[in-house]
Amino acid sequence: LRGASNSNAFTGPEGDTDDDSSNPPARRKQWIEQVATHPRAYVWHGFMSDEECDHVVRTAEPLMEKSGVIDAKTGEQTFDKIRTSFGAFLPIGYDAVVQRVEERAAEWAMVPPSNQEQLHVLRYTVGQQYADHWDAFDQSIKDKINYENGRQRLATILMYLNDVEAKPT
Repeated sequence: LRGASNSNAFTGPEGDTDDDSSNPPARRKQWIEQVATHPRAYVWHGFMSDEECDHVVRTAEPLMEKSGVIDAKTGEQTFDKIRTSFGAFLPIGYDAVVQRVEERAAEWAMVPPSNQEQLHVLRYTVGQQYADHWDAFDQSIKDKINYENGRQRLATILMYLNDVEAKPT
């Protein structure tokens, strides 16, 4: 979820910033909330600063393309109505901000950045979706897939880069 930092500097994993001023580093409010036990699911409030979120959005915007899926029979990328978003992959260590976010995610998931997938930034507009799906591949297809961007997932970390207003139900 978006952070609550008032600083214009980027914020590190401990809330420290790269601000060169003589003031002490700004800290953003962070806390971890367990939201489920099976499967284990947590929300790390304040995982990214507002500045980091804005940077990732700006960096990914010119790279956005229609999102695809992996065909369950062939292992090839294809397009399907279950996924209607646009997305962009940011290479591992793309820049200092992306690298800092990846390192924070690595600490959280206990998976080094070298074993992570590239940061996948998704954009959804009104009516777009990614319907229910598995985040792992069946054994019968795993040898057909081109794994340029990782292997089977051990963990999934979702980072919300903006705040959306909930519509009343």
